[in-house]
Amino acid sequence: KIIDYQRHKGLISWLPLIQAYELEDAHLTPEASLDKQEEYTQLYQALQRLSTAQQELILLRYGHELRFSEIAEILERPEGTIRKMLTRTLRQLRKYYEQRER
Repeated sequence: KIIDYQRHKGLISWLPLIQAYELEDAHLTPEASLDKQEEYTQLYQALQRLSTAQQELILLRYGHELRFSEIAEILERPEGTIRKMLTRTLRQLRKYYEQRER
């Protein structure tokens, strides 16, 4: 499990959306920058369609980079429940994003 975790951690680096946008923006052509801006707008609109609880969960996990155990403590729920909630939330977010994309 530890080896898998370290491999996964090494392959993926999480950044807050604003920070990621700023990093990408410096190396993009004006056209590509406009495309990225549209993607972020679509993502933001999809996020706004989520419930307040779902938005809070996304913020805690990816905005504040908290572990599941920390989120579970804050929300006073079991860690397994938090994991399931996040999975469902991300699935719902993907659905909303893809609807906006069409």
